[in-house]
Amino acid sequence: MVSDRAGVRASAMAPPPSGGGVGAQTPSSSSRSARHRMPGVLAFLLLASPAVGASGQAADTVPFTAQQSAQGARVYAQHCAACHGQQLEGFSGPVLAGPAFYGRDMGVPLHATFQYMARDMPVGRPGSLRREDYAALMALILEKNGYPAGDVTLDYDTALHADAPLYFHRP
Repeated sequence: MVSDRAGVRASAMAPPPSGGGVGAQTPSSSSRSARHRMPGVLAFLLLASPAVGASGQAADTVPFTAQQSAQGARVYAQHCAACHGQQLEGFSGPVLAGPAFYGRDMGVPLHATFQYMARDMPVGRPGSLRREDYAALMALILEKNGYPAGDVTLDYDTALHADAPLYFHRP
């Protein structure tokens, strides 16, 4: 079974246990097993979601500014670095930048990561940052993964619905 950093591909594609013995399903283990499979199923659906915009073109550009990324760096240092490392390299939390970040073939849409971040981060105080701080954090993640900054600010609502695939762009 092949596994990636998040372990989602392996769990989404692993065959169910068959026959009797250790892997046999009982009424109580069946519901428990379904609960354990649910994250894998959701991950599979997430990975299978298209990364194209309304025009049908690949949507791998996201508007954000260098100033917004700099604001994101300040917010990151205060609220995120303790878990994700000073350079987004990962520590007790996952890697957020560089080659170990999402691979291009995963095609995880930006909105999925942003929604998770805005809803569940920072640990211990989920959803406690200002909307513009979450958008600035996403701008930082984009910049550190090779996305080019531009003249248009990334706003919270745009990030919440952005279909652009989120991955590390090799220099």
